[in-house]
Amino acid sequence: MKKITNLFTLTAIVLFISGCNSSPKSNDTATENNDDHSLSTVFENDYAAVVTVTLEPGEKQKLHAGNERVIYSLNNYTINWEENGEDLGEKKWKKGDVHFHSSGKHKAINTGKETAEWLVFSKKAEAPSPCENGLEDDITIVRPDITTTLLDNDQFKVVKVTLPAGDSIPKHSGTNRIIYSLSNYSIEYTSDQQDVTLKNFKPNDIHWHNDCFHTLKNTGETPAEMLVVSFK
Repeated sequence: MKKITNLFTLTAIVLFISGCNSSPKSNDTATENNDDHSLSTVFENDYAAVVTVTLEPGEKQKLHAGNERVIYSLNNYTINWEENGEDLGEKKWKKGDVHFHSSGKHKAINTGKETAEWLVFSKKAEAPSPCENGLEDDITIVRPDITTTLLDNDQFKVVKVTLPAGDSIPKHSGTNRIIYSLSNYSIEYTSDQQDVTLKNFKPNDIHWHNDCFHTLKNTGETPAEMLVVSFK
């Protein structure tokens, strides 16, 4: 009986010590907040994710972490920006603006009078190796007349493409990339990874392409407008 009593006493002491040594959970989250209703994931694969952020006037985000990422503004808005514990003040963005952020914890407050909306294109992991030519022979080289480079650094290249109806783009290289459709359009797509394919897209459609050489032809009756977000 004495041995059983001693065993219960020892167990109680171990449980008490374990409880004292357990660390409290931090309120400072290190990843995107799944319960933050301002964030909505609209695309995700093993290598990248695209999130829509919507903040009503006066609304603020929870502090959260982000990887290297590109921001594309969906409308005109004004926010106050905090990053890695530093208040960076008020930022004004216009529809179609593109900018880059390095990884780090951050949050935004909508200090304007209108709803603030933007897209976040984030890296999750290194994608498969790029084409042999990388971006040296990309769409901006073969058709500079229909392209506008909005951002180009060591992480991303963002290009806006406006391909007129009936026009085409000759064979060119493309790294791993996300295509964000800006208009309704129909195209004929051919690459070294697949045969000729007819595709239809509408505004806000998002899809992924692995690195490849490819051609495009606008088979519709309206200009094909798209954002090409290339991952380096």
